[in-house]
Amino acid sequence: MTQLQAIGTKVVVKKTHTEAKSKGGLILAHSEDPNPLAEIISIGADIKDAKFAAGDQAYISWPNTAKAGDYFIVDYASIFAICKND
Repeated sequence: MTQLQAIGTKVVVKKTHTEAKSKGGLILAHSEDPNPLAEIISIGADIKDAKFAAGDQAYISWPNTAKAGDYFIVDYASIFAICKND
């Protein structure tokens, strides 16, 4: 298995899939969250004082990504918020 290592100010992420539910709690088939979270996989060496680490969940700007297999490469500035792991 190939593992990607981010370079420069880039971050490698992987989408985390969540199930969409109706207001009544039913799981909706074949639906995708328009703003899915992404798991941080690796962080480029030029990112100093990152407020996140590998394994954290992030909200990112999906239009600004490059797809690489099951992973996505984003610029540091495309990360809007982090959900820290406890």
